[in-house]
Amino acid sequence: MDYNKIKTYLSARRLLRYEQACHYDTQKVLKLYQANLRLTQSFYPLLLLFEVVLRNALNEELTTHFNDPEWLKSGK
Repeated sequence: MDYNKIKTYLSARRLLRYEQACHYDTQKVLKLYQANLRLTQSFYPLLLLFEVVLRNALNEELTTHFNDPEWLKSGK
C-alpha cells in the first residue's frame, strides 16, 4: 500500500513521531507502528480485567455508601 494513503488514513500527526524516530524512513516507520500496535494489543486483556475489577469495586463501595444495592437505579 502507498505510504501516503496510509498516512492519510492514520493521519500525518499520528505518524509524525514515528517518522522523527525513524528519520523519515517510511519502511521503518511502518515497522515501528506495527510493533507499537502489537505491544498495545498485548496490554488489552489486562486493561479489560482492570476495568471489570474497578467497576465492581466502585459498585461495592457505592452500594455500601448509599446502603442500597440498586443505588444506580434509585437515583441516589
